[in-house]
Amino acid sequence: MNLGEQFSCWWANQAFAERFFSHGDPVVGRSFGVPSEKGERQIVGVVRDSKYHDPRATPGRLMYLPISQLSGEDRYARCLQLRTTGDPAQVMEEVRRAMAGIDSNLPILRVITLSEQVNHYLAHEELISQLSSFFALLALLLACVGLYGVMNYNVVRRTNEIGIRMALGAQRGGVLWLVLKESVTLLGIGIAAGVPVTLAATRLIRTQLFGLGQADPLSFAAAILCLTLASVVAGYLPARRATKVDPMVALRYE
Repeated sequence: MNLGEQFSCWWANQAFAERFFSHGDPVVGRSFGVPSEKGERQIVGVVRDSKYHDPRATPGRLMYLPISQLSGEDRYARCLQLRTTGDPAQVMEEVRRAMAGIDSNLPILRVITLSEQVNHYLAHEELISQLSSFFALLALLLACVGLYGVMNYNVVRRTNEIGIRMALGAQRGGVLWLVLKESVTLLGIGIAAGVPVTLAATRLIRTQLFGLGQADPLSFAAAILCLTLASVVAGYLPARRATKVDPMVALRYE
C-alpha cells in the first residue's frame, strides 16, 4: 500500500469498527478525519479488542498508528513489549545489555511480565474471591451441621415409631428411605425458595461479578449439586443408624 502524505495509516479495534461503520461493510481502506488534527486517517487493519487497565471495563474504541507517524515527544517509545520464551528474568539481562549498547543513558525504570501485570489488576478480585469462598464453605459447613442435627433429632424422636415398623416387618431399605426422604424434601423446599431469592440478590451484587452473568447456569448448577451432596450425606448418616436400631430396644425407648 502506498502511504502518501495525505493519509496516516491507522489500525482500528473491533469496537471502533462496529461503532462507526455498518456491519458487513469493509473497514480496511476506509478513511476518516479527526476534528482536532489536519488530514485524514486511513484504516489499514482491524485488531481484536483489548483491555489495558480495568478488567471489568468494556473495551473502548481505540486506534493504533505506527510510531514513525508520531511527532514531537510522542515519537519516543515509553514502553517496550517483548515476546519471550523461557524465563523472562534471563531475557531481561540481554535486553538491558542491548539497550546499553544503543545508549547507556537510557533508563529502564520498570520491568514486569504480562502475567504479573494481570495479577496486579486482578489482586482485588482475587482477594474478594478468596474471602467469598471461605465464607461460602463456612456457611456450607454450618448448614451441614444444622441439617445433621435436625435429622439426628428427628431419628431420636421417632425411635419408637421406627422400632414398631421394624417389628412389624419393615425392611431396612424402607426405613432408610423413610428418614432420608425428609432430608430430600427439605432440600427441594430449600432449592425452590433459594433460587428465586438468589436471582433477585444477584442484581444487588452484579457490579462485583467479573466474567459471570447474573444467572450463570454453571454456577447455579455447581451450587445446587454441592448442597445436594451435603444434604444427602447429612441425612444418610442418621438414616443409616436408624436401620440398625434393635426393635426390642426401640419399643422400650422413651
